[in-house]
Amino acid sequence: MRGRHHIPLSLIGPRASGKTTVAAKSGGMVWDTDEILEKRFGSVSSLVAESGWDLFREYEADVLQESLGAAETFMKTAASDEFASQRKWIWPAVISTGGGIVLLKENRIALKERTVCVYLSVPDDILLERRLKAPMESRRPSLASNRQTEAGREELAEEITRIQAEREELYRECAHVVLDGALPMREILEGIAGIWTRYS
Repeated sequence: MRGRHHIPLSLIGPRASGKTTVAAKSGGMVWDTDEILEKRFGSVSSLVAESGWDLFREYEADVLQESLGAAETFMKTAASDEFASQRKWIWPAVISTGGGIVLLKENRIALKERTVCVYLSVPDDILLERRLKAPMESRRPSLASNRQTEAGREELAEEITRIQAEREELYRECAHVVLDGALPMREILEGIAGIWTRYS
C-alpha cells in the first residue's frame, strides 16, 4: 500500500456514518456522490420512487466513475501547485459515497483499486440516534414510517440492523482501512492524516 498517496481517498459506510462531514473537514477537494445525484435528479428518495433502485444504482455507478476520474486528475496536478504548498488539507481529493455504493461489484473493485478506501464503521444504536436527528433524512429512501412514534423508531432500528448485516462484509471487502466513525471528529481526522503518512 505504500505509494498510494497519489490517488484519492474514498469514504464508505452506512447512512449517517459521517462520510459527508469527514470529507468536508478534510480540507481537500470533495466529490460527494449523493450530492451530485441530487443536483442532477432531485432528492434520492424521489429518484428511487420514480426510477426504481436498479436504475438509481446505474446512475450512482456512473457518478462514481466520473468522480474517480475527476479526483484522479486533480491528484496529478495538486502536487505541483499552490494547493499542495499550502498543505491545509488532510487528503487532497476525497470521494464521499452513498451507503449502498458497495452493492455493485464494479463499484467495489473501482474503490479498492483506484482509491485509498476508508470504511467508517459505526454501531447501529449510534446510527439510529443520528438518523433520528438528521435534517435531510426525509430526502433518503426508507422503509420505516413516522420516526416520531415509538413504532416508527423501532422500524427504523430494525431497518438499520438489517441493512448493516447485509452490507458489513461488502464494506470490509473493499476497504483498505476501517476507522471508528463514532469517535470525535478530531480523532477521525487524525486517523486519516495518519493514513496519508503511512501510505506516502
